[in-house]
Amino acid sequence: MRIRLIFAVLSILSLAAAVHAADRPRPFEDVVNDAQERGVIDREEALLSRFRFVFAPERVAPVLAVENVLPIKSLTRAVWEYEEGKAGFRASTVEEIEGYLRGDSGAGKTAAYTYDSPSGHFRLTYETIGTNAVPTEDVNPANGIPDYVEKVAIYCDSSWTREVDELGFHAPALEPGEKYSISFENMGAYGYTTSDGHGGSAIVIENNFVGFPPNDDPEGDQLGAAKVTCAHEFKHATQMNTTGGMSMGGWIELDAVWAEDVVFDESNDYYNYFGYNDGITTPALSLDDGGSGTYEDAIWQHFLCEKWGIGMGLALMNRREIEPAETVPNSYEAIIGDQGMSFQDAFAEFATWNYLTAGRANDDIPCYGEADTYPLGMVYATVDAYPHEATDVISRMSAHPYRIRSLGDLTGALRVIFDGSNFQRVTALYRRDAAYGGGWFREDIPLDSLNQADQTLALPAEQTAQLVVIVVNGKKRSDPTSYTIRFEDGTVQTGVGSAVPVALPFGLEPNRPNPFNPTTTIDFRLPAEASTSLLVYNPAGRLVRTLIGGESLPAGGHSVRWDGSDDSGRDAASGVYYYRLTSGERTETRRMVLIR
Repeated sequence: MRIRLIFAVLSILSLAAAVHAADRPRPFEDVVNDAQERGVIDREEALLSRFRFVFAPERVAPVLAVENVLPIKSLTRAVWEYEEGKAGFRASTVEEIEGYLRGDSGAGKTAAYTYDSPSGHFRLTYETIGTNAVPTEDVNPANGIPDYVEKVAIYCDSSWTREVDELGFHAPALEPGEKYSISFENMGAYGYTTSDGHGGSAIVIENNFVGFPPNDDPEGDQLGAAKVTCAHEFKHATQMNTTGGMSMGGWIELDAVWAEDVVFDESNDYYNYFGYNDGITTPALSLDDGGSGTYEDAIWQHFLCEKWGIGMGLALMNRREIEPAETVPNSYEAIIGDQGMSFQDAFAEFATWNYLTAGRANDDIPCYGEADTYPLGMVYATVDAYPHEATDVISRMSAHPYRIRSLGDLTGALRVIFDGSNFQRVTALYRRDAAYGGGWFREDIPLDSLNQADQTLALPAEQTAQLVVIVVNGKKRSDPTSYTIRFEDGTVQTGVGSAVPVALPFGLEPNRPNPFNPTTTIDFRLPAEASTSLLVYNPAGRLVRTLIGGESLPAGGHSVRWDGSDDSGRDAASGVYYYRLTSGERTETRRMVLIR
């Protein structure tokens, strides 16, 4: 992982600095969106500007010609938007964009060669001289085919294998014997995918990725960029052969960036887009800020797939097949509901994952598998004195993390008084002081029928080393909602110097050992007696073993052993499994690995 990126983010002292750090390149699309929102350019000019940036940067309007910008991750959405709306565009706009798509912006076509990928799925067309020439080095092996072309062919094959054969997404529509077309072009985008409108498509990839942002790929930045582009654009190809796949607006980019990491986990090119409207560095911005999710919001789909299994990606596409006209947030709500959780509760957990990154990543509370290399989750406000009261509005699908400091001023535990709406959730995350055993804990603050709460947190302030209270708005659309939150001393005493003991909150601990062979122990805590289930699932979401099946368990700590067998008594195969604890209205899920 790139240490320089981590330290750059850790040094950011405020939310504004995180979003607008002067020393970080800014996505060109962010520049265009800002200009459109300010009324400087209209929708058609914004679209044309994207094509000019990619194919003729000298023609970009001066108002958009800023320095230090990131290339466009994928021009596919712009191509799709053009095809959908060109009947209403000016003739000059259509003529210019059609010229770019024909390749008129280059220095002219030279002799082209073709190479079929080892799997036989792809035919790559490339040039060796001229503007669009690929790197011509041919040493590994020296066989007359540029090494770059052979590597891209392998990356395309890997994308097909992972996305179609293993994960079950639709392959692009091809006639019998037809091969999928890949070509190369010198441009200011990683790549793009064009459609014939009938499930057929073709991919264009940057010809050498010289000057593109760095990444973490062990083969180097240029090949890392080529890898993620193959995975990204091939995901667009599968979307195009999925009913409702391309009616997702900018969400298609969220889905395609997610696929980059699923196919080529080590590359991490999408890290370059952190700091711009993502839930980690800008939690107060809506997930669909600007109208939809996009590149940096791939963490939302990572969250869903790490919590419930990689099959959630396919579940989304299957839902789009069934309901192609519904909004994408509603599609997400449907597949989350299939897992037994509300969208609002899932979004509240997403907000906790976004806070538990970088130096806060831990094994006590579920968080991203790559959390330690993500930027540090930012806060919305800091509380330094008590009582403290705030009245605010919160955008849909966003979070307000309040960092609670000066805990030494409290004689008991923190008291949280809240008045909000039924779309909102309130969660506390705290780290116990090492002198009292350490560890991270999550405590949800339940709202009553009036969407109000008055709760003193379980852990006394003197035992708390770090504390954040997160207000979340899980509303999927419409205007922001308001709330009032108050923080004060929640001292509870039965007599002079005699504090009432408080139970630790609901919690599911990491199994131990992990990885394991074949037996592991799962510990969990219940704050009150409740009907409880502890179930083991495989990554596809299929139930493997019922460890506890709805029994009523008392408050306190509990331990359960799993011997690695399924409900039929057969040995479960080596691999990743998920164990889910449900007690009352609370649910938590963790990941474990069985190695035989």
